[in-house]
Parts: sequence; structure tokens; C-alpha cells
Amino acid sequence: MKLASTIAIIGTSLVVWAAGAGCAFDISHVTQLPVNFAPETGGQETAFHLAAGGNVKLGTGFPTHLKAASRWRMVGRTEFGEVYTKQ
Repeated sequence: MKLASTIAIIGTSLVVWAAGAGCAFDISHVTQLPVNFAPETGGQETAFHLAAGGNVKLGTGFPTHLKAASRWRMVGRTEFGEVYTKQ
């Protein structure tokens, strides 16, 4: 009987460990805020080519890589600044 009890305890421990191993955890937390977006309504188009690539920080905790020679166009504004999209 002692062997059966030991196997039951080991089996229960493995199930508890396996259940805990599959749990996801929060590695990055981003606070979302509502913004007032005003789209660009024609007029003078603001666009540019990014001469050199590089990493930028957007507040997510992870760098975002912008590729060299990519073309960007302004599509609007928020209270935090201009909004661009990659073409």
C-alpha cells in the first residue's frame, strides 16, 4: 500500500505542476487611452522617406523597428501629435 500512496502523491504533484506550467502571465502592460483623432483633409500632403532605420520606443516596453527607406505619410492628428502610416 505504501507504493500506491507514493505513486498517488507523485501523480497529484505532476498534475498540479503541469496545470501551473501552462498559465500565461502578463509580461507587458499597456494602458490604453481614448484619443481625439482628426483625419488629414487634403491640402498639403506631408510624406517622407526614412533614410536610416532604427528602433523607437512606443511605450509598450518593447522596441519597434522602423525600416530604412520606408515611406511614411501623415494621415491625421491627435492631442499627442501627428499620426503617420507606412505606405
